Amino acid sequence: YTWTNSLNFNKTINQHSFDLLALQELYDFTGENLNGSSTGLPFDGLFEFNSAASIESLNGSTNQERISSLLGRFKYSFKGRYLAELSYRQDKSSRFAPNVRTGNFFSGALSWIISDEEFFSNSALSFLKLRVSAGQNGNNRILLPNTTNQNYFPYLTTFQTGFDQLSNPGVYIGPLANENITWESSTIYNVGIDFGLFKDRINGTIELYDKITDNLILARPLSNSLGARNNSILENTGTLR
Repeated sequence: YTWTNSLNFNKTINQHSFDLLALQELYDFTGENLNGSSTGLPFDGLFEFNSAASIESLNGSTNQERISSLLGRFKYSFKGRYLAELSYRQDKSSRFAPNVRTGNFFSGALSWIISDEEFFSNSALSFLKLRVSAGQNGNNRILLPNTTNQNYFPYLTTFQTGFDQLSNPGVYIGPLANENITWESSTIYNVGIDFGLFKDRINGTIELYDKITDNLILARPLSNSLGARNNSILENTGTLR
């Protein structure tokens, strides 16, 4: 489930407009899976496991995830043509150890509607807006090495059961844990121009952006002699631009 609480305040004083937003959100996910297969059913129409001569497999799993978030945003407008926006977001993810669980992300934007200025006069260009922005966002989606399955506990040494030999129960140690793994973060810088032609019959945008991703979550190869599962360990390593 997702639980969201928000508080919004806006005020206009003469030609100045203010808008404040405070938001708190809690995301709680529990996924339970049960599957199995059997052979040797005496006739069609039976699906119960105890009707089969042989149970080939029976598997189950439970995964949990929680994210607690706080968001603050401030918007300002003067004369409806000079615009500014600042925001801050804090996320805490159960996928990371308590001491590195928190991610802090900031963003800001400025824009100017040039076509509203008195000096602007162009019969063909009916709208012109210049804007610049910079913002951050985080990623906590981690995959198990060499699979498409989510890793919900990369900071814990996990295990799988069911690897039995005859009547002897067995477990299989999961991937190596990393208590220091934390949020992957991306910062995007953007400069753009929005325009309208012939009374906005034609609209367009020209943009230039630069995206830098830090603390990339990747599986670092390890020596086979270590005996680690998948011969790798998840780490925050590298930068992508």
